[in-house]
Amino acid sequence: MRTRPHLAAISMLVLCAGAAPGEVLSGNVKYLDATSVARPARRVKVEMYAVIGGGGVFLGATRADISGDWSADVGPVPGATGYFVHYVADNDATTVGGSVGGAAYAIPQTGMPGSGTFAPFVIDTITSGGPVQNESRAFAVADAMQTSWLYAEMVRGSGPAKAATVFPGAGAFYSTGTSTIHIPQENRFAWDVIGHEYGHRLAHLDSLDMNPGGYHQFGTNNIGQPTPNHPVRSKLAGLRLAWGEGLGTYMGTAAQAMAPHPDSFSTGDTWYTSYDVDTPANTFHVNIETHDGSPEAGEGDETSVMRILWDLADGTGGSEAHDRVSLGHNTLYDMINDDIAGVDELDDLWDYLVTRPGATDALRIDYGAIFEQYGVSPHPMGVTFDGPPGMGFPAPTFEWERQNDDRNDLFNLIVFTDDLSSRILDIAVPGDTEFYTLTEPQWTTLLGSGFGNYKWVIAGSDTTTYTSGSYWSDARLVYIPSAGSLALLAVAGGAGLRRRRR
Repeated sequence: MRTRPHLAAISMLVLCAGAAPGEVLSGNVKYLDATSVARPARRVKVEMYAVIGGGGVFLGATRADISGDWSADVGPVPGATGYFVHYVADNDATTVGGSVGGAAYAIPQTGMPGSGTFAPFVIDTITSGGPVQNESRAFAVADAMQTSWLYAEMVRGSGPAKAATVFPGAGAFYSTGTSTIHIPQENRFAWDVIGHEYGHRLAHLDSLDMNPGGYHQFGTNNIGQPTPNHPVRSKLAGLRLAWGEGLGTYMGTAAQAMAPHPDSFSTGDTWYTSYDVDTPANTFHVNIETHDGSPEAGEGDETSVMRILWDLADGTGGSEAHDRVSLGHNTLYDMINDDIAGVDELDDLWDYLVTRPGATDALRIDYGAIFEQYGVSPHPMGVTFDGPPGMGFPAPTFEWERQNDDRNDLFNLIVFTDDLSSRILDIAVPGDTEFYTLTEPQWTTLLGSGFGNYKWVIAGSDTTTYTSGSYWSDARLVYIPSAGSLALLAVAGGAGLRRRRR
């Protein structure tokens, strides 16, 4: 427990000397953000003390509101000659201290007027080298976590138990063994990093992943050993790591999209900013909604995972050609938390989306468009009419790219009516290939459905070790020309058409 101040400690405090017995004490507390703007220290604990006979007597505690305002009736305090307060780095989300199991940091009020109202107090998180450097900066860390806690309250229906945070920690990580969040000194203003680690806590509390932990980086497939820095991982371990890390980044970003937060540096946008305030050259940015900042390496890459989760949930469905889905952050959390038993990899989410009640081929294609956009599903390339004849005309050849870090090796070709109301062909493509030419019976079946527009999808799976997928692509248009046009193609032998890669 933290020792309460005694007479020796009073010399560092300026007393609220004019407060009468039973008077209401009040004040306002803020902290400086990365740009030295004062922000409310939301929901922090305020401990109140009376000065009696030269010593400090603890009266009780209250909390600041979302504006940093606080007030409390301390009741009659016989013999009190003044009052002082301690602001504690403790809010709804977390208690921030210097070690696992250590006491929370606290800052005393100073510069008070002689009345029951304390002067507005701003905690200086910027000045370095002072005696209370870590104590002050802990309030910036705590406030970032408050936003993640509010997000958790929104998507879960109730706020999770308070987390213990170690600051400064030896790196940014969440320890499942001690249930503690660790934030290093350089990330004290890095809301996205802090939100990512709080996301790991939510995943731990609600069993949203089975993250094995370990070295990882954006844009890298965690299956196998992509770089010498990576340990050798099985497919399952790599997929679990990608899911857990991508989920953490998604939730940290979603928290700032849903929950109140100050409009300060790097908050409330779609960029994951690993802000290193002490060595700015080490700061990097990765966009969660676009391809900026990092490529994607498929289902084994946290980048693919976080961007897929974001596009499924965000409210911009329809504003981007590939993003026609707007599940909402609450709905997505409910799916992962309540509907998918034992979720631990991206394939679990895909399987649920395409098999849940109400799933149609049109919806599967909409989901597939997002998975294709971020490098998991195969990517359709085009159609050429240069195959064997059906009804006298050359059959189409469908081409695609594997994607999924070139690991998709089993494919299914589906041809639909233009309105996606029915499937004309559903073909298990033989062999590991990136193109398929319709057989004469298949071509005859398609021609028998009439000339005009059709849609096609290529679905892909990775069968290494075990099968993940089959991930659908977005639908592409294929136009079956008139009989006369097909006859010309037959005579030309497909001349002038794009050449296939073999």
